Amino acid sequence: MAYVMADIDFEQFTKTLDELIEDDSLSVKARSLVALMLVRMGHLVHVDEPENDDEEMIEAVVATNAAFASLLDHLKNEMGGVVMGKTNGVPWFFVDEMAPAACGLIPSFLHVDDERPMIEQINARYIGGWHRFEGFKLKKKNWMISFPGDPDMTPLGGAALHGEVIVVYPYAWVMIIQNDHSF
Repeated sequence: MAYVMADIDFEQFTKTLDELIEDDSLSVKARSLVALMLVRMGHLVHVDEPENDDEEMIEAVVATNAAFASLLDHLKNEMGGVVMGKTNGVPWFFVDEMAPAACGLIPSFLHVDDERPMIEQINARYIGGWHRFEGFKLKKKNWMISFPGDPDMTPLGGAALHGEVIVVYPYAWVMIIQNDHSF
């Protein structure tokens, strides 16, 4: 089970861990090391709290990108809620508190200051690079994707950057909608 922590909680957590590591008690050190391992293994995830300017940026993206506005609306209204985080300056929206952990490192591959298309950013930062996978169908009304023989998958979260939209699905399937609405 993964846990999502906001900025303030994460700062307090790391401060407490630092204090515990300094303690000479073996049991305290053992517990601290377990917690540190959870962080390193990705079971404890740090998610930035949104700042005031994020809301303005999100409104600007929604106003200029109909696909992202549709995805955000779907995550809010159809999936039951939205959790927001920010990674490398890119605001991300997730279906629930567990979704950031399920998305893993994918949000870290994109940087707001990098002007390259999403595919190029992911290709450069992901150890395996970007590999196109043909055969998926997108159900635009509900953002589900399907592949022959597999069950439909609903989005875990998504973001918009430089006119493109990225959507992350279970099992780390990633869809990028280009400016020309192809995916």
